Amino acid sequence: LARNGTRLALLSKSIPRYTEQKLDFFDLKKYFEQIVTIHPKEPSKKEGAIEVIRAMNPSAIERAYFIGDREEDVNVVFDVEKEFALNASGIYINKNGQRLDIPKVQSIKSLEEIPEIIGE
Repeated sequence: LARNGTRLALLSKSIPRYTEQKLDFFDLKKYFEQIVTIHPKEPSKKEGAIEVIRAMNPSAIERAYFIGDREEDVNVVFDVEKEFALNASGIYINKNGQRLDIPKVQSIKSLEEIPEIIGE
């Protein structure tokens, strides 16, 4: 995705030091324009999602996709749309057969499906 010009950001609900260690270990930092962590005890990722979009200049974003394997990862689309009048969608990675019945959220079984969904 990054190679094709898709701007990528990471929003993690973990202790920043742990996120940093994982990104370093897997050499993933180079792919992300923005990395935001929120404390694991925060009730939702809403503020983090808004922070990510704000840092990436919302006027330069045509569409935002929130991708994750938990409901809290993808249901931020409504908050982002409301905050920025931006078109947002969720892509839920359905690892254990559970589908989410949330408007604007599509379930997938593999990360390999993402380029087709976002038009890459």
